[in-house]
Amino acid sequence: MRTRRGGQRGSSEPREPAVSRGGVRKPAAKKKATGAVVTKRIQLRGRGSSRSEAAAGSNAGGSNRAEEHRLPGDSELDPPGPRVQDDQQHQQPAPQQGGRAQLQPASRKRKSAAAAGSSSSGSKETILSLTAEALQEIFKHLGEQQSFCREVLPLVCKRFRDVLQQPSSVWESLHVDFIQKGLDVMLPALRTGAQGDDPSDGSNRRLLHSAVERWVQPRAAAIKRLVLSFSSRDSTHSFPKNGAGLRRLFRQLAPTLQELSVAHCSDIFHARSFADVAMLKNLETLAVTFQTGRVQPADLAPLEQLRRLRALSLVGSRQAEEGGVHCLAGFPESLLKLKGLTLLAISSQGVFSVPAGITKLKALACLDLSGCPLNSLPTSLGRLQALRHLRLNGTNIMVGLMHIWEPLAKLPALESVEMRDTKAVALPPVLPGLSALTSLDLSDNPFEALAGLPDGLQALSTLPNLQRLKLRCCQLPFVPVDICLASRLTHLDVSRNQLVELPPALSTLGTLRELVAEGNCFPRIPQVLAELPALEVADLSFNIYMEAAQSLAPLVQDDGLPKLRRMDLRKMLGVWKQSSIRWLRELVEALGTRHTSAGGSPGSAPVVQWD
Repeated sequence: MRTRRGGQRGSSEPREPAVSRGGVRKPAAKKKATGAVVTKRIQLRGRGSSRSEAAAGSNAGGSNRAEEHRLPGDSELDPPGPRVQDDQQHQQPAPQQGGRAQLQPASRKRKSAAAAGSSSSGSKETILSLTAEALQEIFKHLGEQQSFCREVLPLVCKRFRDVLQQPSSVWESLHVDFIQKGLDVMLPALRTGAQGDDPSDGSNRRLLHSAVERWVQPRAAAIKRLVLSFSSRDSTHSFPKNGAGLRRLFRQLAPTLQELSVAHCSDIFHARSFADVAMLKNLETLAVTFQTGRVQPADLAPLEQLRRLRALSLVGSRQAEEGGVHCLAGFPESLLKLKGLTLLAISSQGVFSVPAGITKLKALACLDLSGCPLNSLPTSLGRLQALRHLRLNGTNIMVGLMHIWEPLAKLPALESVEMRDTKAVALPPVLPGLSALTSLDLSDNPFEALAGLPDGLQALSTLPNLQRLKLRCCQLPFVPVDICLASRLTHLDVSRNQLVELPPALSTLGTLRELVAEGNCFPRIPQVLAELPALEVADLSFNIYMEAAQSLAPLVQDDGLPKLRRMDLRKMLGVWKQSSIRWLRELVEALGTRHTSAGGSPGSAPVVQWD
């Protein structure tokens, strides 16, 4: 009998036949002998394999015999073949020098077993065989679960812990949220609690600036995007509040950081902190939202050193601005020296005008002046030939004066205009001349009287390339017919109005793919939806009076709604009547039957949400 301790052969014991179940051979239990250690092994067996494979690694030459008995093309999961004779299992090992079997050390026996296993059962990849780059790619594709896995996986797997401590693309974006106390970063050393605090309660923990700097140090070469948020709402953190609280952190990230976003951190990011931002020579995007404090034009002068800066956003907190604390006292003309800017966003109620020198930013493609109480636009704005997106939300520009809007007619590349909440009662007279316009947002304007005029919204039908139109919260009692003449419209938003029906003329929009009409007063599901051949998404949610007064089968008859992917019919208040539920279920069944008959996969079937 061969024992695992001595590796020598003893007297032969009678054996019970092995049992084979589903490709797994389990030898019968052996009787214990005095002074012997008996073990059991379970191993997947292939066709033509012998029991010598199960004993591979326990004696010298075991792996060689396993290879001899394995047929070409056999695999681990093949059904077991006939057993070989028992005498093949008791072949003596090759005689060693001196006629005595030389004992192998335990380490050599383990290596022999590993070699035999890999040769007989094929390669088995484990997490240890994956490269660091492969594990990093796994984290990059975790999506919303990435933050959770950053904390949990290093606690249960040393391999993941070692990989996450290396500079890699996993740490390209770092978000330090002072309200969450750094819970979205991996190491618990970033936060500490006072004595007696419950460690599971993040509200009692203190975010230490020294711990953040130590954590960033080995990963600084990988971090390209840094987000700091809501430090002004946390009085327990240890970051200095003298305006230089982020200097050491910026110095660590200076060689690699490309994007910086600071939101509601006025206690650690002051007006003079822009001097520290200037050391980020590779910075391309800078976005700052101020909670309190005022920024003078001289404070922004250090930004001239950022030669690679392409996007700049300076926004005042809405609560502070409405309280009379304006972060900007006029348009900072020092920004006009940033010749490489392609996006500029300025939002403060202290900005009443835009300087004529805005034309120095010849590469500017997006200009956002939302929230500034502007009364007019500079006449030189028409010289920005690269301007494609213009946002004037919340401004006081009068739409009735033609000379104010004339600069827009000189912008040949203008594709998108946003004019939400401008208190406009008419459309800008320059709209018919914007032939390149593809997106127009006129939401939150009182167009109730304008919709009743014969030519009130006629200008919309003169835009040949218009594809996206938003008329949300415009107090519209009906959908103007002029909208139905925009032949290239693909997205239409008429939500939160006073609509009771959709006009039959809407069927002329053969390219309409998304219709949003939630929060209206529809008494029934509009049947005109069936005449929109390209419709993919229909949002009719929160229409509290809507019911299915008749069968909804006509919506899908004659190949109606052939491209529908999602229909939202949820209610905000109340429930559907039982008679309506019957028609809704019929609609779901009809859509599913048509999808199945067309050979569609179950995962791509149309979805109807109604409860």
